[in-house]
Amino acid sequence: MILKAVTLGLALVALSGASERPPGKWPEVSDKQVAAVVWDYFSQPSTNAKKEEEQKSELTQQLETLFRNYFWARLQDKPYIYDVKELVPFAINQHQRLTKDSEKLKEEIWKERQELRAKMLPHAKNVSQSITDYLVLLREFADQYPNMINHIITGERQGLEKWIPLTLNRIEARLHDNAEDLQAFLTSIIDRVRNETTGEMFKFEAYQVVYEELLMRRIDQKVEELRRSLAPFAQDVREILDHQLEGVSFQMKKGMDQLQANVSAGFKELCQRLKNLTDDTWETLRDNTEEPQKSVVEMGKQFDQQLEEFQRTLPLYKEPFEKAMVQLVEDFRQKLVSPNVGDGEDYLIFLEKDLKDKVKSFFNTIKKESREKLLDLKNQDKN
Repeated sequence: MILKAVTLGLALVALSGASERPPGKWPEVSDKQVAAVVWDYFSQPSTNAKKEEEQKSELTQQLETLFRNYFWARLQDKPYIYDVKELVPFAINQHQRLTKDSEKLKEEIWKERQELRAKMLPHAKNVSQSITDYLVLLREFADQYPNMINHIITGERQGLEKWIPLTLNRIEARLHDNAEDLQAFLTSIIDRVRNETTGEMFKFEAYQVVYEELLMRRIDQKVEELRRSLAPFAQDVREILDHQLEGVSFQMKKGMDQLQANVSAGFKELCQRLKNLTDDTWETLRDNTEEPQKSVVEMGKQFDQQLEEFQRTLPLYKEPFEKAMVQLVEDFRQKLVSPNVGDGEDYLIFLEKDLKDKVKSFFNTIKKESREKLLDLKNQDKN
């Protein structure tokens, strides 16, 4: 269902030459990406000692780079419409406030954990078994995203399998007719392959938007399953359990974000290799048009090999994600049922979550206001 929904929008772009933004979910700078840039900047050790004006300048530059590189800006070569400068002072003020309150937060998280642990310890065996059962479901969840990507690549390989013989038939027809414009015809084939390879990167990013929403909902569901299994042992402290699980959910979503980023980077590298293969094929065809079928067949074979190789790497992306998720839940188990386990720097997770939540909320306000202003300007132009 997901693939079918996205494909309609992708088909529109292919037909329109990307001259008009298609309907549906398309990649743009998200509130999550903006919040991540802000947090990553402030979590650098050196930033604390920097003057505020220098902070503003550097953070503005990083945010503007993010917006310049976003999907729709690359498609249409148009700048973003949001005023990043509004966001920067807000982010700096929030960071300063949270840093100032970090010791208070650290104490609050420590007290919460102690109170929750006191309730869980008498049921340690049952709590451990509930989490053990939950880990089985979590491992199954870790397979879902790589399976989705594998499905996309399988579709690409099937499409390639059909395209090669059709293209060979067209070349044979040209050769049979002794067409003088064979070189131009071969050029058009290579140009099409180049354009479609670039288009695949955009399509992949569009899939990622849809998958992200789905996967984040699945994480919420998985954490809710864990909450339900632990709730009977958390009488009178269920609000504390819910709050602690917010931290677990936040970390899981960070892990999923990283997994998607790693797969996207791998796919981008794949597209670059495919472009290089296309360029090599064109060099061969340009120098020798006597056996164009052989060059096209070889290109198709190497394309398929590259796609197959990418499919084989998907488990390598999944394994560290699955390991991190399992370790996260195992650590949570130990903090619930082991009286001698310290809480370390757990409060930093909540500090990060708090900053990101506030930045996301503020950015969404900017986005909404910017779109309303743009709509007003368009209405004025019509009048």
